[in-house]
Amino acid sequence: MNKTLVAILLLLNGISVATAQSPLFYAYGNIQSRGVITANTYNITISNFNGGYREYPEANYEYGDIDTGYVVWAGCVRFQITQVVSTVPLVLRVHDALASGALDGTDLINYRIAIFQEAKSGNYKLGAFPNLSDGNAGSQAGLGPYDVACIQNYYKSQLALALSAGVSTTQRLSGIGTAISPLDIAQQGAANGQVLKWNGTSWAPGNDNTGETGSMLIVEYETITTNAATVSGSFSIVYCDIPSAGASIILPNDVNVTNGLLLTIYNLNSNPLDITRNGSNQTINGGTTVNDLPKDGHITLHAKITGATIAWLRHE
Repeated sequence: MNKTLVAILLLLNGISVATAQSPLFYAYGNIQSRGVITANTYNITISNFNGGYREYPEANYEYGDIDTGYVVWAGCVRFQITQVVSTVPLVLRVHDALASGALDGTDLINYRIAIFQEAKSGNYKLGAFPNLSDGNAGSQAGLGPYDVACIQNYYKSQLALALSAGVSTTQRLSGIGTAISPLDIAQQGAANGQVLKWNGTSWAPGNDNTGETGSMLIVEYETITTNAATVSGSFSIVYCDIPSAGASIILPNDVNVTNGLLLTIYNLNSNPLDITRNGSNQTINGGTTVNDLPKDGHITLHAKITGATIAWLRHE
């Protein structure tokens, strides 16, 4: 007589799981819980039915391909392996549902006990039930404790994993979620109107050149705007915004002057501006200085080189 073997593992919560010889197995859908399986004595009942193997799916269980490597949440799975984490002793009992016939232990040799784990790593326990003795209707044969591969912490969900991106910020950044505000620069004792300057090591507050006096050497540029009191170099047009009275512009030195060079100087400030030759071999309109170029005034000078001398002549 053909016999159908159905393995049922009684869980702590009282729910039972049944499996069959079919290559399909039962996997609980969308389990949204986490817990600890403690060492205890569990009962597995293997029942014999006439007419082939019979399946008993529990409510909320679904079928899945065994090749996916899933095992049932807490049950006995046909031809299944599982990762070993710890053991739980079980007591196996066999029940013959018919009045005649015998259970053949070889029918059970490939059963594995699995308690909810995805067997992917290849670290699993291989074992089999011992050969079973014959049983009559209503009889049960106790086979003693059996170590079952299980996991201490079980968890499974078939819901898609929600991924999120995190943003790591420092105290100089602020923001919520994926939106980050622009970098805030620390005040660092800066006064109103100061600018950020590089001091050779770090950026630090400092004054800009507004209102400052000093010298500026211009070698390559043809047009400059300056607020320095003294400017020397090579240029063809210079716009001067010099706040201090008595400021002067020193003409380019000899090496930066070519014969026929035209130099135009604009005074953008209310203070008069003096224009001074650069060295004793230069003259300006036969003298050494053009004094008091007025506000909004300008002058164009023409350079004429004769030997070692440079004569700057007014060019209108």
